[in-house]
Amino acid sequence: MQAEVVGRDEIRCTCEASAAEIAKRMRKFHVGELVVVEPRGGRLVPVGIVTEHDLVERVLAEGVAPETITAADLMHRQAAEAVYGVKGRVAWMTDGYGFIEDANGEQHYFDRNNVDDPRYEDLHVGMPVQFQADCTGGTKQALRVTAVCDSSAQLQAAPRGGLRLRTAPVQARAATVPSDGTE
Repeated sequence: MQAEVVGRDEIRCTCEASAAEIAKRMRKFHVGELVVVEPRGGRLVPVGIVTEHDLVERVLAEGVAPETITAADLMHRQAAEAVYGVKGRVAWMTDGYGFIEDANGEQHYFDRNNVDDPRYEDLHVGMPVQFQADCTGGTKQALRVTAVCDSSAQLQAAPRGGLRLRTAPVQARAATVPSDGTE
């Protein structure tokens, strides 16, 4: 059996999703919880979480038809708001997602939908940021990412008339492999 890469689209559902749809999605992607999102200002914003335990306790054990109850009925409201104001620096980025390293060296996943200010395209490696840490799904995620100024950062003009933070150089940590292929 070939493993399937699970991205953010697979581990979320809307408030209108039925318990039956949620259970099928969890089984398909081998996850025990889904982040419930709703559209706000053209973005999907997390508003809660539904777990396997919720399905067992509030649907199966109660004898409720899974097609008649929705994520909005089952979810724990904004379980992701556990820790806000965590500071770190963008560790690396690629097309649409990246990781932020906090002061403890922990890495938190984020994607373009979790960037509040500036736009995702205006972030860069080494930029100091503040974010909301979400560890409810077993994976550390950074939500509501915003750029912050620190003592080594200065604002400078960015393309398209915006502002960009210019930071002190960040030491890159790259693994090196000897030329003979041994480690």
